[in-house]
Amino acid sequence: MKVVVLISASAEWNGVKPLFPKATVQNTPYGESMNVMLESHHLTLLHSGWGKIASAGALQYVIDHYKPDLVVNLVLH
Repeated sequence: MKVVVLISASAEWNGVKPLFPKATVQNTPYGESMNVMLESHHLTLLHSGWGKIASAGALQYVIDHYKPDLVVNLVLH
């Protein structure tokens, strides 16, 4: 199953990146991304940028390029 996790705010992205220090960070048109393993699950994390327009654009990019089975929009409070 292909799973992509969208992370919008820079503060959230900067909080998640250190959790996967061995992951290789790649650039996309919308922000950074990285492929990680969480237990036995392969995840693609993508920093989408803040706001409706950035999120909508990043989501369309993810659908077109990654063809995920599941997209999770991470929101931290």
